[in-house]
Amino acid sequence: MQFQSFFILLCRDRQNRKMKATEQTFQQIERSIRKISEKFPTSDEATQMTDIHIRVTQESGELMAFDDEDNELDRCVVEQWIDNKDDDFYEQITSVLRKCLEKQKELIEQMSILKPYSFVLEDDDKESIAELYVIDDNVVIIDNNRTLLEASMNDIERNLSFLTVDRNSLPENRLYEEQNLQGYNVIVPNENEEKETSVNLELLFNALLTDCLKIQNAIKR
Repeated sequence: MQFQSFFILLCRDRQNRKMKATEQTFQQIERSIRKISEKFPTSDEATQMTDIHIRVTQESGELMAFDDEDNELDRCVVEQWIDNKDDDFYEQITSVLRKCLEKQKELIEQMSILKPYSFVLEDDDKESIAELYVIDDNVVIIDNNRTLLEASMNDIERNLSFLTVDRNSLPENRLYEEQNLQGYNVIVPNENEEKETSVNLELLFNALLTDCLKIQNAIKR
């Protein structure tokens, strides 16, 4: 019993010590995003690019941005990240970076880069960790001249999860389900916006045909 109590207290202490982004951190990241966008003014001819690579070094707190050819677009130091030892450091900063990009979406979606392109988080070994933000034209789903859905891929990925589960694992909060050979393909609300799944457009289309308003409201929440 004493060991169990100690373990619970230890877990709580670790949770309390998790890094919470400061206002200065948000400002530093948003300033860097603005500098990146300035490299691609709307007046210029659109550049062909797949990704903008956001590379973060945990030890130094350095945040760098590169194009596909590894040309540097911007560099800054996020002071709060310097010498951070958290094992889930990259998971924590993924959420912060996504919030900053979402806040600056009007700016980054006007950059003179041919769509689609993405902001991708990498570690200092250039290993991809997470897709942070996708810039693409809206997904438009039409059936018999009726528009069922017009939404950005980011909104769909952020608000819906597309899963394959067995019969005994069907989520109670599922919005739509289809049986397959492996079990069921389901759509559920994405309760954890930090973890995104790949969009199954065929499943989404069938869900819209079944209950269009329910799916639209889930995406717009």
